Amino acid sequence: MVQLINEVLNGRYLVLEKIGSGGMATVYKAKDKLLDRLVAVKVLHQNHLDDEDTIRKFRREARAAGSLSHFNIVGVFDVGLHKDIHYIVMELAEGKTLKEYITSEGKLDENNAIEMILQICDALQHAHENGVIHRDIKPQNIILTKDGKAKIADFGIARAVSGDTLTKTEDIYGSVRYFSPEQASGDEVDFRTDQYSLGIVLYEMLSGKLPFEGETPIEWALKHINDKPIQIKKVLPEINQDLADIVMKCLQKDPDDRFVDIEEFAYNLKKYKEGIPVKLTMPKKKTVTANKKKNVNKKILNTKQKLIFAVILLAFIGVGTYLGIQWFNEYLTVPEVSVPSLVGDHYDEAVIKLEELGLQVETAMKQNHPTIPEDHVIRQRPEAGVVVKEGRVVTLTLSEGIGFQRIPDIITFRLSDAENALERLGFLVGEIKEEYHDEIAEGSVIEVNPRPGTEVKAGTEVVLIISLGKDEETVTVPNIVGMTNFIAQQTLQEAGLVVGEISESRSEEPADTVISQGVRAGISVLPETPIDFVISDGRQP
Repeated sequence: MVQLINEVLNGRYLVLEKIGSGGMATVYKAKDKLLDRLVAVKVLHQNHLDDEDTIRKFRREARAAGSLSHFNIVGVFDVGLHKDIHYIVMELAEGKTLKEYITSEGKLDENNAIEMILQICDALQHAHENGVIHRDIKPQNIILTKDGKAKIADFGIARAVSGDTLTKTEDIYGSVRYFSPEQASGDEVDFRTDQYSLGIVLYEMLSGKLPFEGETPIEWALKHINDKPIQIKKVLPEINQDLADIVMKCLQKDPDDRFVDIEEFAYNLKKYKEGIPVKLTMPKKKTVTANKKKNVNKKILNTKQKLIFAVILLAFIGVGTYLGIQWFNEYLTVPEVSVPSLVGDHYDEAVIKLEELGLQVETAMKQNHPTIPEDHVIRQRPEAGVVVKEGRVVTLTLSEGIGFQRIPDIITFRLSDAENALERLGFLVGEIKEEYHDEIAEGSVIEVNPRPGTEVKAGTEVVLIISLGKDEETVTVPNIVGMTNFIAQQTLQEAGLVVGEISESRSEEPADTVISQGVRAGISVLPETPIDFVISDGRQP
């Protein structure tokens, strides 16, 4: 392994110490000399240098992850090459991993587990909306910061691992425990693969155990493909049935049987957390799943059987090609249609539009919305203009109208993250003010009005006060009340301030004595700020 301590990558990143290692890369703490901040630098292992495909995917996925900006995602700042060292520069999120926390503490308190999962859901929703699938959600990739926030690391990096690493890398044993069935079988994955993995994480957080048991990565992969997960109710009898159903719906082998998306998963968790009954449609039992059939067939058909089958099949094809094509064209060709725009339509109107095109409709959930009336469409999947086969199911999210929501606790959130959190709950971002603050970092929220926890109508404008950071140039206004005019002027000038307008007023104080000042003592202001004050004229009031 190349020794990188004290190495300066591309003249900018001074490597300070090693802080972690995995099967694909090693992570170092480093100092960004240009911006004078600490960062994490992930360096691709030397044994991957001859694999051009891995390097290409490593860099491509790093750039994709760098396009994400969310409070609960470890930010990617840069990707580069120094000599033969491929590296990614990331936010240094100091804390312990969720895996370390579970190992030391055992199962988590239900409220803490749900709150943590909701943060991760929010981050994944942001990623999915930007076309990025994580593919390696596991407790080792979730960092718990010192202030109790959850951050997802390694976005998209898992995609750079080639297929044969299932038996080669050291940390794949950790990943395969959380693989979706479609990952384990090598099928194409979509955003619902993250939901499956996150469901296993929640299962583990609540029960301290995993829904499958295995000895090797291959055995774990086959469990995901073929075996039913152990019902969490059996492992944790005291768990509420609604919460158990939410967890188990995420762990369905067929992605179509899971929640429509991560947002619907979070929506049902929030309902449960607020004490609202959760009614889920669980899939009917299937005799043999598609994946299981595939694996059974693979085991049954040996080479000789395949050859015989191929010869018979070719004979049938040779005899019946023409008739088969005619029959296929006449009976099996399904017309394609373009999905209409439904957002803003009443549910009944949307159903009519879809049925006229031969499409089916399904309601995913309802949620409050500040502008779209009740029972009108907020969101549709697939989106308008997408060409699909007749009979395709179009999923609709409907409005419950303007409802009441609690202002979220977004103090210390970055402005963009605060705006996203408010908009997701149906609030409008109103006036944004700026103030200096000694402790809260520049660009982060200092105050929210209405205050966090206040229950108000969705659509309410929320005023944000954003930190300008600590102002090293400010001066503190001195107390000049009781001083003579001359001494007051000297005091202000010595403090770096300017004497403003001086006026007189009747007072019991001796003439020429300062009786009030325009800016209260103790306030921090910019240098050379004019300070007005009033002096006594010596006449009794």
